[in-house]
Amino acid sequence: MTDAFRVGERLLYYVKERDVTVVAEVIEPANRRNQVKIRVLESLVRALEGEERRVPESWLLRREGQLSSFLGGEQTWEDSLEEIRDTVLRALPRDLQPVESSQHPRKELYFRYDPEWVAFHIWMHPRDLELKLTLGIKDETKRKRAYELLRNRQSQIEAVLPEAHFNWSGTPPRAVFEPISWPGEEGPRPADVDHAVERLTLYITTLQPMLNNL
Repeated sequence: MTDAFRVGERLLYYVKERDVTVVAEVIEPANRRNQVKIRVLESLVRALEGEERRVPESWLLRREGQLSSFLGGEQTWEDSLEEIRDTVLRALPRDLQPVESSQHPRKELYFRYDPEWVAFHIWMHPRDLELKLTLGIKDETKRKRAYELLRNRQSQIEAVLPEAHFNWSGTPPRAVFEPISWPGEEGPRPADVDHAVERLTLYITTLQPMLNNL
């Protein structure tokens, strides 16, 4: 983690839903949840300019407030995500193979399982990765059952995944998640790819057996 961001500091922030990097300024320092309040100053999507939002501190990138090569989502490191996907698929046993996985991953790699919307993701932004299990199950009974199963085994999960964080509220549908270090816009080193493979494989082999019989 970098030093605390200062009010007035100009930073870069990747807006996932618009697939664009913006220049923003800090208008409130990080709160207890490590969220920084920012105001968008410059963006190719003009509608974003002036918008204020709270974002995790780790999603902000110091680059002297200059728009960078990540602008517009140009950097995706698709080859690295494909390597992670292929290596994990080879490592998983037959009974833990996903129903579907990303064919052409761009910033996000996912492995989907039954029931629909049980999915493991790696989502990337300019500075970090986030590995997460999402439970956006449409069947309410199955969704509640999935959260109950995992919540009841939290101590067991923590024993295997001590870096894991938990969200039992269901909003957003991110149940178990973990940030992963990433070297930024220069792209991943082989060691970074290996680490992501190790973590994603461990998440699937630990959590998916608990959800196989919903």
